[in-house]
Amino acid sequence: GGEAIFFESLGKGVLLATRCKQQGCTSKDTVYLPFRIHCPDCLERNTIIDITDSARKSARIYTYMVCERSGAFSLLDKPIRFINVEFEGVDTILMSYLSIGEPALGMRVVPIFRTREPTCTILDLSWVPEETSPELLPEGFSFQT
Repeated sequence: GGEAIFFESLGKGVLLATRCKQQGCTSKDTVYLPFRIHCPDCLERNTIIDITDSARKSARIYTYMVCERSGAFSLLDKPIRFINVEFEGVDTILMSYLSIGEPALGMRVVPIFRTREPTCTILDLSWVPEETSPELLPEGFSFQT
């Protein structure tokens, strides 16, 4: 589907978002992450944009929750540190997970990507505290390709 490019890009170390570019739309220039194929206001197809650098420079934890238990089919190690991430220039908030460390409100985080054997799922994207060294990253993940 239309979101395949988003999931494929994660395995290449790229974080994509979308933007409405339609003249006259009340949401013109709104940037969406999670990725939205169509503008929710004018229903026109959004433009795909690369926000990887913006995420590296400005991502912060907006809120978080730590789950000690999860559903039967969860692939994440417990406890799971779910985080809501906000970025400069992005109008929505992305839910993801923190791979290393303990979350805190306002904490600067950077994206990491499963670039070795990517699954083409949202699990190919995770976050770590800003100063994390590459040797500490989970197996298969990197800061970029």
